[in-house]
Amino acid sequence: MKSCVALILVAVLLSLPSATAQSADAPRVAVGSKAFTESVVLGELIAHLSRLEGAEVRHRAELGGTQFLWQALISGDIDVYVDYTGTIREELLSEAIKNGTTV
Repeated sequence: MKSCVALILVAVLLSLPSATAQSADAPRVAVGSKAFTESVVLGELIAHLSRLEGAEVRHRAELGGTQFLWQALISGDIDVYVDYTGTIREELLSEAIKNGTTV
């Protein structure tokens, strides 16, 4: 689990421009988090690290559950949120896995 979270954080950081190469228009990042403490803390961590890289960040804390955050991600209301791989498998990809569909 910890390695998965670390991998997500690295991916977010690599997608942001370096603070030294920052232009007048800083990238905007909307971070979402679920309605429980661990998710909020991880969302704050992503927001803080993104700010250190020069992004303008809005953390939308305690938005709801997996399905709500997934829809917010798909619609572009948020750019990133942290989730467990098991939760993604069971709540978001269960039909695709059951049907043998590749994602």
